[in-house]
Amino acid sequence: MKWFLESLKMNEKETKMEIPKRMSREDFQKVMKLQDETTTSSPSGIHYTLWKALAEDDDLAELHSLWLSIPFMYVFTFERHLKEIDCMLEKKYGVRRIHILCIIGLMEGDFNAYLKWAFNQHVMPNAEESGNLSPHQWGGRKGRSAIACAFRKLITWEYFRIVKETIVSFPGDLQSNFDRMLPSFNSIFAMKNGLADTVCRCRAETVEKFERPVKTAAGVSNRTYKYEDGDVKMGGEVQGKPDNMQLWTITSSYLLNLHNRLCQGVTLVDPTKSLVSRRTGDAYVDDKDSLASAPMTETAEEGAENIEKSAQLWSILISLVGQAFAFHKCFWQMLSWMPLGGYYIAQHRRHFEHLNVWIKDHRGRSSQIKYKHQDQPNEGLGVKLCPSSNQRPEFEKRLDQAKEYAKKVQTTRFYVHEAWTALTVNVLPSITYSFPITRFTKAQLLRISRVLDNVFLPKLGVNRKMKRIAVYAPLEYGGINYPSIETIQDQKGIGLVMRQLQLGKDISHDLRILIQTAQLESGMTTPILDDTIPRLPYMEPGYIMHLRDRLRELDGSIVIEDIWYPTLQRERDESIMGKLAQLPGISKRELEHANQCRKYIRVITIAEMASICGRYIPPDRFNGRWRAKSSLKWARQPPPTGPMWDKFRQLIKRAFCFKRRHTRIGNQVPMDVPLGKWYNNARRHISYDAYRTRRVLFVKQQVYGPICYDSDEEEVNGSNLDILLNSKVLITCSDGSYDPITAKAAFNWRIVTDKELGLTECSAPVNTNPKYLNSYRAEYAGIRSLVNYLKTRGLTQKEITVYCDSKSCVDELNNDYDPSITDLEKPESDIIKSIKTMARTFKTLKFAWVKGHQDDNDDTPFEQRPLPVRLNIACDIAAKECMRNCIKPKKRARPMEGAGATLYLGTNMVTTEMKEQIQYAAQVPQMKKYIKKRFRCTDEAFEEINWRALGRAKKRLKLHQSIRTSKMIYGWLNIGVQKRYMGQDSTCPCCGNATETQIHLYRCTNKKMRDTLTTSIATVKSKLVQDGIPSTVYNPFIGEICHMVGVNHPDSQYNIKSESHKNEVQSQRQIMKEAILRGILHSDWTRKLHEQWKPRPPTKDGKKVHQKDAMEQTVSLIQAVWTIFENQWAQRNEILHGNDNELLVTNKQQKFKRYMELRNNKYKLLRRCDHHMVEHPISDVIVIKWSRQHMSAIL
Repeated sequence: MKWFLESLKMNEKETKMEIPKRMSREDFQKVMKLQDETTTSSPSGIHYTLWKALAEDDDLAELHSLWLSIPFMYVFTFERHLKEIDCMLEKKYGVRRIHILCIIGLMEGDFNAYLKWAFNQHVMPNAEESGNLSPHQWGGRKGRSAIACAFRKLITWEYFRIVKETIVSFPGDLQSNFDRMLPSFNSIFAMKNGLADTVCRCRAETVEKFERPVKTAAGVSNRTYKYEDGDVKMGGEVQGKPDNMQLWTITSSYLLNLHNRLCQGVTLVDPTKSLVSRRTGDAYVDDKDSLASAPMTETAEEGAENIEKSAQLWSILISLVGQAFAFHKCFWQMLSWMPLGGYYIAQHRRHFEHLNVWIKDHRGRSSQIKYKHQDQPNEGLGVKLCPSSNQRPEFEKRLDQAKEYAKKVQTTRFYVHEAWTALTVNVLPSITYSFPITRFTKAQLLRISRVLDNVFLPKLGVNRKMKRIAVYAPLEYGGINYPSIETIQDQKGIGLVMRQLQLGKDISHDLRILIQTAQLESGMTTPILDDTIPRLPYMEPGYIMHLRDRLRELDGSIVIEDIWYPTLQRERDESIMGKLAQLPGISKRELEHANQCRKYIRVITIAEMASICGRYIPPDRFNGRWRAKSSLKWARQPPPTGPMWDKFRQLIKRAFCFKRRHTRIGNQVPMDVPLGKWYNNARRHISYDAYRTRRVLFVKQQVYGPICYDSDEEEVNGSNLDILLNSKVLITCSDGSYDPITAKAAFNWRIVTDKELGLTECSAPVNTNPKYLNSYRAEYAGIRSLVNYLKTRGLTQKEITVYCDSKSCVDELNNDYDPSITDLEKPESDIIKSIKTMARTFKTLKFAWVKGHQDDNDDTPFEQRPLPVRLNIACDIAAKECMRNCIKPKKRARPMEGAGATLYLGTNMVTTEMKEQIQYAAQVPQMKKYIKKRFRCTDEAFEEINWRALGRAKKRLKLHQSIRTSKMIYGWLNIGVQKRYMGQDSTCPCCGNATETQIHLYRCTNKKMRDTLTTSIATVKSKLVQDGIPSTVYNPFIGEICHMVGVNHPDSQYNIKSESHKNEVQSQRQIMKEAILRGILHSDWTRKLHEQWKPRPPTKDGKKVHQKDAMEQTVSLIQAVWTIFENQWAQRNEILHGNDNELLVTNKQQKFKRYMELRNNKYKLLRRCDHHMVEHPISDVIVIKWSRQHMSAIL
């Protein structure tokens, strides 16, 4: 109680916090602009539409912001603000018991607007900045989410499963949290964070005087209830008021800090004991999971006792502010371990069924808390998490959710765009909400996917037999870009890990501990998330191993800055488990036995297990009598059994001592290849008295710091480091250059003193995914290389100005703020964070903007221009020269210092569009195989196709057109050749003479089809001319189309055959059959356009014309092909569904022939009672022209 009362006092820093009482016009307009217009509010009937309209007028907004602020400045209430409606809503669907209903209050919109402004814009930022908010409270805070809180719980459970230590959890929910909040305490904690006392009093007085009718499905009641004079004040806030969550976040933070101070909780320690994370639990608003361990005995009894103390203390603390546990919702779970057969296994409840947890409420009444099995889920935060890592409950929940959505969608009529919107906006976000922390198998994801695909694909007009990879593939490769459930799990899971590691806060701390603990458990000497190629089947399934397996499938890796991992100790040293995993024919169980023995003796590499001389392995390494004196924190490990030691000895001999493997048990085992000299820069965890050096000297063990990745090092020209070191002021400039045609980028930076001495420069290509290269990335790459050079050369104490001609880059780098999760999702956030991290080590480092390309605008001599301008011009010229001559590096770029973590997919560093790049890594390899097999395309031809232009063209299509175009590209249109597989007539409905194939759409002899084709070709030719495409390109392009479809060129003087020898035409014919009619173009068309590109002149009235580059003009070529197809397809369908359908005519003739056959042979073929059906006069049948349906009905 003493500590709680001390926490209510305001310290010196808190007394200086001031929040303005007066709401400005700009603040009022900003709040109303962000407000959703459809939100229900205002018992007086004034809707948010009025407030938003009022805020658009500056004078009215100024007047109303002043009028709204006056009550909070002088402590009185408006009569209109005292009206509030209690809405009774179902908390659980279909359950309408009065004590279970949820009450949401509707208040005046402007009253809510003031509270939002005061708390969201001022109180919460003050609380964050002052450190008053507990790191264990995740609700009501910017940048924190429920899924992040659940992720931290998952990390904690997985850590304790690896180290085999006891952990107990007590998820506790509060009774009517907001309804039991005490306004007096709320005011105290709000004032501690800068809110004025007049605002607190006005807010509390308004809530106390609320007059409340009740609203149900029957309407709003006429009678109201409120506090009367003499009533006992019960306190409580109104659920639905915008400050409730913030107030409880602040209040509970003080309680959580106090709880953390008084209880032991759980402690996560990494193997090196340098990272420690301790807490008593995690809370999301009113839901708190108290945690406890058993550090003394690691028994269930100690764990149950500690969790009971922790939960009881939390019950006491919340009662101080008027809260109480909802005991019927509370339960406890425990993971404790028992040795069995050389392993630790989780104890069942029957082993500690005598243990129970009892909690007293604020009145002293005890309640027994029910126990949940470790395989049963905790359903908090929208995710079903199990301590045992059981994913089955969460999978069944998501599968049932998918079936429920599928059932509703199946009976709903949707247009194509409506079905797509329902899928991407409503269905998938709901079903994949928990995917950032799930590890569903491919089979489980396939089950969810089938449920959704079987309903949505028909709604989108997609053939159910269409190859799924063509459906899931990106637009760039002609796919539909339909969401893949498997890819979404990868995108969300990898994205969550990357952003948390880059953020570098609480979850990053715990995640690093977990990864390093898993690293020690694996026994590998390379980072397990960086080197994902070796398979580790002996590791227990968990989130980290799932993440590693998915990275391996994507050919990806994550490089974590300053992560710990074991190193090799001497020459010819190897990881024990890495070597054993490569043995042919070894089983998973054998590897598990070997790993248990290795962990028991606490070694990682064979050098740590072998003798000091490195020539043999002593016999006591194989019987459990020897254990290394390791400084690392190892997982608890029981003594292995005799058969496990025998198997371990056999495997070690197979791997390292194969030549003389028949040594007797109890004798030393000679190694095939003796180990070499010891590495002086290796990290060691075993205490040796001495070790062997190259000269056979024995010296004492030395301690070395962590080994980190090297930073980027580019070749520097004209380095004058001595001159730079002797100067106080340095002027620097960096510029980047990018060519979208060749997809190359490079940068150049220069450093001089203020007296223009000591010129130092560097040029280098930008090494990243060419698809996502742009000038923005090139500018940042140059600035980062420059700042890194200044830092590594000891120039951090100089006055440095960095000039750049990209104003957006300069503005971003001058905003010195700690990035949030949302900031890290922006393009190039990794490199921006790296630059800012390094910039903080400088005494004075300024980023300034200089106007670029000034030499293009005037003829001022170069020497007369200012120094920054001259440097910028020189950097621009050098960057362009480097870009033209550079060759794409084959190795991946080195990770960036200060980024926290770097994701690689293949050899490409991912710095932007992470979700899209993960999708490409997952689907493009399969799509490439499908394209090569379907079109018999070679690797060389595939790489020469301009896929980027095809992707741009598809992005400009409407959804239904994009889907139809994908089906056209890969031959899945609903034409005759497809109908043949369904047992239907495959004849062309337009000409009736041939099987309807896709190429037949262009070669059909039907007059309407030919006329449409001729007209379309002439039209697209005119469009290409308007787009500024030169005749030397569009003439052979149109000519090749005419050659493929068998029509004459629109230009009668153009000879198709004489121009077919051109390079672009020949290249086009070599990539695949009929490629040009599908919109699949060779890159030579773009190269030709780039060579002949000229700026388009302005119009006659002087207006500038949009200048299309070569890539945009290539898109125009593709759009021209697809326009021809769309016209042909529309004409074909018009004939198919009209009276000119040759199939209908043929079908009617066949039916008339059958009718006449029945008429002429009615005595043989028909019963006497049916003769009247064929006795119509033949003239009626011919003259009246019976319809096909009437004829079919008679037959």
